[in-house]
Amino acid sequence: MWAGLLANVNRWRQQVGLGPVTESGLRDIVRELTIDGLPAQLVEFSGPQAGTISAIVPKDGQTWFFRMTAPPSTLATERENFLAFINSLNFPR
Repeated sequence: MWAGLLANVNRWRQQVGLGPVTESGLRDIVRELTIDGLPAQLVEFSGPQAGTISAIVPKDGQTWFFRMTAPPSTLATERENFLAFINSLNFPR
């Protein structure tokens, strides 16, 4: 079962050495987007040593997660490739 957006974001933040955010703090790091015609969320944040860019796609009672965790410089250079990848996804219909 999916723990929820806030719980996942705060776990991921802890993994890269950042403190938790509140529900209202999600507005700064989460944006809505569409992947293969499905509503999705893109989560981005970075600390001094590492950061994460993640796409979350709920479909048919399941939640798909696509994440890249890397040093901030790698996130910056690979961000467009990650976005191209998630925009190339095709889910079964």
